[in-house]
Amino acid sequence: MFRVIQRSFMDHDEKMNFVSKELIHLSDEVERISNKLRRISSEYENESYMLARKADGLLEKAETVNRMKRTCQLILENYSHTENAIIDYAEEAGSHKNQIQRMRAQTVSWANKFFDI
Repeated sequence: MFRVIQRSFMDHDEKMNFVSKELIHLSDEVERISNKLRRISSEYENESYMLARKADGLLEKAETVNRMKRTCQLILENYSHTENAIIDYAEEAGSHKNQIQRMRAQTVSWANKFFDI
């Protein structure tokens, strides 16, 4: 009977040792997976940080492009105003040229009349 009880305890101890070893193995496995997850999380965090920096850089470039676009629009508006002013001056100069030519013709006509008399 003592042997049966002793054997029963031994079986129980063996089972406990087996369970203990399995728990240690599972604990090691959980730790290994946990470390992998930490590493992956760290990689994603680094990648996320890099993507955020790239996004900031792209935003700065977009703002620069918008400023350049506004500058170009202002230049085009100024060019348009200048072009219109030049056209106005050219038309006015043409009008003055015509007036000057009429006045010259009138002067020549008066001079011819004066000297013919």
